[in-house]
Amino acid sequence: MNSPVVTLRGMRQDEYENYTARRDLEYVQSLAETMPAEAAMEKAREDRARFVKRL
Repeated sequence: MNSPVVTLRGMRQDEYENYTARRDLEYVQSLAETMPAEAAMEKAREDRARFVKRL
C-alpha cells in the first residue's frame, strides 16, 4: 500500500489574506459570545497585533 505524499509550500499573499480574514472573523464571533461585538472586535485587533509583534 502506497502512502500519500504531502508537499508543503508557503501561502500566496491572497491565500494568507483570505485565511487571516476567516480566522479573525471566527475569533470575533467566538469572543462575541461572552462580550459585546464591538469589544470583541477590539480585543481581536489587539490580540492579532500582539501576536504579529512577537513574530
